[in-house]
Amino acid sequence: MASSDQGNRGWGCFGGNWRSSSLCFSLGCSPRPTRWRPSRCHRRYGNQLKIPDLSPEAASDDGITRGFVNDALESRDIYAITDALARSRLFVALIATLVSRSAEGHEQESEMSLAWIENQGERILPVFTGVSELMAWNPQARPLRGESAEVVAASLAEGAVGVLVNPEGQAFSITGAAARSIALGYRLYPQWQDPVIEEALERALEGEPVATAFLQAPPPEDLVDLVVVLVMIPDTEIAVRVMDKLSADPVVTVRLERGIDLAVLPVLEG
Repeated sequence: MASSDQGNRGWGCFGGNWRSSSLCFSLGCSPRPTRWRPSRCHRRYGNQLKIPDLSPEAASDDGITRGFVNDALESRDIYAITDALARSRLFVALIATLVSRSAEGHEQESEMSLAWIENQGERILPVFTGVSELMAWNPQARPLRGESAEVVAASLAEGAVGVLVNPEGQAFSITGAAARSIALGYRLYPQWQDPVIEEALERALEGEPVATAFLQAPPPEDLVDLVVVLVMIPDTEIAVRVMDKLSADPVVTVRLERGIDLAVLPVLEG
């Protein structure tokens, strides 16, 4: 089963409080970074799924996986997949669950509930790009159609780690920042290439004596999302102030998974 590289185990929302170690400044092109790590918080994703979906679109839906969605899934690229799913709809599986039975055992009452997959105390919502994919997973299930944003938001609101797309086929899990991007309606980028984070950095730099700043990809061994590089006269107070402003920006925190490294390239006075 493939999974999103934005997922890991850091689902939910990050934001608010940040922890930083002491700043370290170094010369050259390989500055030693300082890490800003996010703490957990909770975000409301709106209402749960509405059952049943009686929209005109649902009535006319042929239940077939959209071609562009299938192409994205075949690519196994999380950015292509989240972009495609955000422009499509998904199906979830409704399962009949027995809730009561008469004393004689001849009459029984059941209710329809969403199917979940649980593992080691965590759960994920199985979702399907088409009805045939759902039937292959459970022929007794009934499909419920929903827009992708609604479906993913509902899974997160229920405390799930995210969604598992087409579990019977080439399953692909979408969790963490990738799931939030669909639920909240923004496009997913690598954090160091995200124009929204770049704009937030510009806001954090306003009024600060920093020559320039830029984002870069972290080294593979560093368990962070991105590195913020400040080119400035080394000053711990200024660097911390910039990072505090950046880390407090909600459009940044929702896009983060593991944290930010800070590196400073010094410039000489005069």
